[in-house]
Amino acid sequence: MSTNQKPELRDRTLTFQMLWNADRCMRRFLLDILHHQGHVTPGEKMARRVGRAFENARNAETPEAVTEAIEEVVARFDQAEQPVVRERVVQLLERAAEIDEEIEEETEDENVVSEKQVQFYAQLANGWRLAAKPDEVQYLQDADYGAMIRVQEEKTKGRYTSHLKALMYFFGMVISLEMKERADAADAEAWAKYRQEMDAWERRPRHRSAPWPQRPQKPRRQPPMAIQLAPLLAGKVMNEAGELVPAPQPDSFMYSRRCEQDQVNHAVRMTEKIEAAFAANEFPATTGGHCHKCFFRNDCEAYLKMSPRAVAATPADEVSSTVVQLPILQSAAG
Repeated sequence: MSTNQKPELRDRTLTFQMLWNADRCMRRFLLDILHHQGHVTPGEKMARRVGRAFENARNAETPEAVTEAIEEVVARFDQAEQPVVRERVVQLLERAAEIDEEIEEETEDENVVSEKQVQFYAQLANGWRLAAKPDEVQYLQDADYGAMIRVQEEKTKGRYTSHLKALMYFFGMVISLEMKERADAADAEAWAKYRQEMDAWERRPRHRSAPWPQRPQKPRRQPPMAIQLAPLLAGKVMNEAGELVPAPQPDSFMYSRRCEQDQVNHAVRMTEKIEAAFAANEFPATTGGHCHKCFFRNDCEAYLKMSPRAVAATPADEVSSTVVQLPILQSAAG
């Protein structure tokens, strides 16, 4: 049954993709939210399903579970598309296995502890929180930085994009903020214990000697662990001879906390923008060159009103916004 439905702000948690969408186009932000809340839209594309199959298969522990994860997603495609999708996922898995071997060779002498699909949260002052879930986190000892966290995120694409770079910085920010919150909580707990010991010391009988309670150490200004960001590409690119070859891997880099407060302020501004959009029930579509990569462009009235030439010629930093009506959405149950 098709009905006009007012969107609901169910959770005050902001992921990177939500932040990215809200910063560029509130209509895409809305459609992505509705998509994840169970509404069906025709804009879902093959790339998203392939990526989901790849991620599920990478996390599977047995060959049978890998096959099951692939076939679960492949079954959603038309019969003619299924062999192509299956082959694409298998190629990505093979390339990912090669990358794993390269990483193991580089870190074979390191004392590395790895965790996959770890969730990190950072609380904002306005009640919202940021959520990050990188593919893998490694805890290791580095010769230059000492205790270090290496954050790895593997994508099925073959090119290092600004989207992936921004995602890595977002991971670094959330992990850094969570470490600060843990350090502050530990510091508060230490001072509470110190105050209890001081109170007990002052109430002791005067004739009984007791050691003076030790004051907690002054907390560090920065979290003790450095954060290294390591994007990985499992896709392929075409060389000069017209052959598909594994994509070159981008260099890993260290997360800098110098601009961290600017990142936090930007996230706060986005939460205010989101709250205002839900309060007014208005989600303007911002058209521009970024529309070409939007999963929902074929369902967007503002995009369809523009010619492909006009969209391609519009710079990303010179966009025009048009408020459009909310789409007629079909419930998943309908």
